[in-house]
This record gives sequence, structure tokens and C-alpha cells, in this order.
Amino acid sequence: MKRGHAGMACTGNCKPWATPDRSAVADSGRCGDRVKTDRRDAVSLAQLHGAGELSGVWVPEPAHEAMRDLVRARATAVPAVRRARQHLQGFLVRHRRHYGGPKAWSRAHGCWLAQQRFEHPAQQILFQD
Repeated sequence: MKRGHAGMACTGNCKPWATPDRSAVADSGRCGDRVKTDRRDAVSLAQLHGAGELSGVWVPEPAHEAMRDLVRARATAVPAVRRARQHLQGFLVRHRRHYGGPKAWSRAHGCWLAQQRFEHPAQQILFQD
């Protein structure tokens, strides 16, 4: 059994997905076309199909979707890590804690961070978070 987009199963009668060409969409600029109903959509798609104005749509494979998800997650995580490091660095500077090693965010820097203790419990909780 073939699989379509988002894991939908094809029942042997799989047809390529189609979308109206940009020119066909741009030409139908009537104000009343904005109301969406299934009947109007079906009639419109049938007319576009009859006129040969539908083009195929590429549906990505699950492996491709997984890679896209990974890229999106990384694009979100990298700035978040940068901001968290900046917040931590600012917190340490405000409390006069300066790392004397050669390179920040290295393994040695991580060990130094793990050894840091603060007097007030709220500061320690903030630091550990």
C-alpha cells in the first residue's frame, strides 16, 4: 500500500495532487470568490482541470519531512542556546564570577560552572536552571 502526505494511505487509486497555476488564481479576482464552500471549490477545480490549468504538486517523502523537521528544530534551538548562554554569562558577571580558563563553553568551562555555588538559595536555583 502506498503512502501519501502525512501518512495517509492510498487505496490504489492514487492521483497526483494538483494546484491551480498562479496565473489561473490571479485571473479570478472577483470579490464573491472569497466565500469558501465545498461546492464552489469543486466546480472551480473541475473548470481548471478541464482547461488544463492545474499543475502537479510534489509531496515530500517521510525521510525528507524528517530532515525538514530537524532543520526547523535546529534553527529554533541555536538562537535559544545563544540567549541562554548570554543570560548565564550576565548572571555570572553580576556576581563577579569570571572564568580564568582559555576558552568559554569548553569542557573545562563546564567543570568550572559545576563547581560554582551561591549564598542565596534563589540564586543557586536560578543558576542551576
